[in-house]
Amino acid sequence: MRQIDEKTGWEASRAEVLFTESVLAASEEHPKLLRAMRAQNERWTALDAVRRAAEDGVVRANARVSWLDLRLDGRVRAFANELLRDAGGDKDDKTFRAYFPEAPNEVIRLGLESEIERCERFQTVRERVALSKAAAAKLAAVEAAISEGKAALQGRRDAFTARTGVSLDVESWKDATNGARESVYLQLRTWALENGEERGYADRFFPLGNARATRASAEEPDQGGSKDSKEDSKPTG
Repeated sequence: MRQIDEKTGWEASRAEVLFTESVLAASEEHPKLLRAMRAQNERWTALDAVRRAAEDGVVRANARVSWLDLRLDGRVRAFANELLRDAGGDKDDKTFRAYFPEAPNEVIRLGLESEIERCERFQTVRERVALSKAAAAKLAAVEAAISEGKAALQGRRDAFTARTGVSLDVESWKDATNGARESVYLQLRTWALENGEERGYADRFFPLGNARATRASAEEPDQGGSKDSKEDSKPTG
């Protein structure tokens, strides 16, 4: 019986369980074992909904951070332009240089978190360098974008934390499912021995084992020494 491990994809894991559940249902011989596999499949379905929600949450959080980064960029640019307007276009103006000792583009090109850290220094400058009414309004818009950006960054951290939690739940499901499948396999082997079934009976309930058992059965010689195939055994006319 093949184990479900960290290399087994999420959908492939479900396919393993679904195959076993379906063969158990078709056999109509093992209702208790069927319930065990069905429970694992139902748990997969419930967990998959949570997993998808967590993945969607990360996508949405990244999108929001990206947009609010652009918003802050635009407001920093507008603030710098207003300062330049007040300075008559002089980039060496003391007020302009107090807020932007570096070129504004160097601030704008930063990622959101770093840009927020840099822009928070504006408030310290504001305490000692006066602004025109128009420039003060532009700075207030920057500060509003900073608050929104901080919330977005926290939202993204929360989204990543949620996804990590789901990943741990997925691994727990795989471990529990391996235990359940192993138990089913052993019980099927015991049942086969007690009821005179073929040696590979239990393997028939698992995808890889079923494929091997089918191949071995097809290659097994008949009493006359020739190899039968399923096609050869079909009735004719």
